[in-house]
Amino acid sequence: RFAEVASHVPAASELFQIARATVLAVYLLNYGCRCNDSSLERYRIPKVPEGESYAIEIPTLVKDRNSTKVISQAAQGDDEQIVMHRRSLSMRGGVDLAVPNGRKVPVRSIAARCLDTRTRPVPLPLFLPAAASPAAARAA
Repeated sequence: RFAEVASHVPAASELFQIARATVLAVYLLNYGCRCNDSSLERYRIPKVPEGESYAIEIPTLVKDRNSTKVISQAAQGDDEQIVMHRRSLSMRGGVDLAVPNGRKVPVRSIAARCLDTRTRPVPLPLFLPAAASPAAARAA
């Protein structure tokens, strides 16, 4: 139901578009496409309040687990075979929320209100009962 959320929250829609573009760019670079650096130099990277200490890349979870098991089995006759089973599991995805290298996260206080008090929050369709969601209303 990400499409429903994106239709209600413009920031979520923009994040989905950026994520899709990023995945496509990484895919193309990994499969031999060359980056046109002269066109990228025309764009300015936006500044964040954290300054240069801000990590631009989102740390993703990557776990690789390998296990090997050696078994001695009786074969036909008096022969004995040694069988090796090797298993490899790989998990990729999600966001690693751990603080890197045991450093402390810098605390920063902002005196201004972050949310506009004049606008009323609209509940996301993920948190509405199925009968109350806009998609259910359109289907009815």
